[in-house]
Amino acid sequence: MSEGTEPVEQPTVEPQGAQEDKTDWKAEARKWEGRAKENFSAVEELQKLKDAEKSELQRATEAAEVAQRELAASKHEAARLRIAAKHGIGEGHLDLLTGADEDELEAKAEKLSKLITTPTTEEPQRKGAWAPFDPDEGKSPNMALNGDGIENALKNVLGI
Repeated sequence: MSEGTEPVEQPTVEPQGAQEDKTDWKAEARKWEGRAKENFSAVEELQKLKDAEKSELQRATEAAEVAQRELAASKHEAARLRIAAKHGIGEGHLDLLTGADEDELEAKAEKLSKLITTPTTEEPQRKGAWAPFDPDEGKSPNMALNGDGIENALKNVLGI
């Protein structure tokens, strides 16, 4: 080595398992949980103090603002239901009718009512088309469950 230079030490690398974490994480978690609970109770007390300092006028003003927001929401919902009824939009599709004001609700209701189609009973049934099951179809009102009537009815329905 030359003069004036010091030998450089090579850093030692310990295996990953050699450095053990000696922190008790459960105790730390309990400590921070306790602090959070204390902070929450302090926030509640502060809010109570602030409410106590408010004048009657401030409390009345805040209550009026809340009532106005609730009134606006109720009016909007009433308009939405009225427009839905006007356009024949049923309860099953009511969640699709949204809008900020009555004009927007009206426009969306018109589009939605055009998209909603309900089959009418006047349309002829096509052969092979799916039809809902009617348990009373072809059944006489006083048919015994253990008689020949049930057997005959099944044969007629099944085409045997």
